Amino acid sequence: MKWHHTSSKYILLVLLASNIACANDNVAKAEAVKSQVRIDNLIKEIDNIIGKAKCNDDSQCSYIDVGYKPCGGPAGYKIYSSKDTDIPLLFKKAKEHVMLSREFYIASGLISDCSVVMPPVVKCNTKCISE
Repeated sequence: MKWHHTSSKYILLVLLASNIACANDNVAKAEAVKSQVRIDNLIKEIDNIIGKAKCNDDSQCSYIDVGYKPCGGPAGYKIYSSKDTDIPLLFKKAKEHVMLSREFYIASGLISDCSVVMPPVVKCNTKCISE
């Protein structure tokens, strides 16, 4: 069998395409890791903003949505107290977390179990907790 110049071009093209695909896959994985780190850092920020969620009565206790489920709705909730919480900052960070989580799921093609996460019933027991 003779080796043709066009055959070598074809093989080179296939190898080049596979290298590009691998490089693109590595870039996508690196971006996914960066996104996951940002998502985790936002949760830490949210937890820091909430602090100990101290309260004097039930009216000071509430919750916010965090995360995103591809089938819709939040991945979970964070309980906070209005007593010592910077609520506008908390809502801003929670919104960022939901949006970044949504983008992460869409970009990575991940799916979820589509179960509905029910909001907590909150009460004050020197700090805001779920019943």
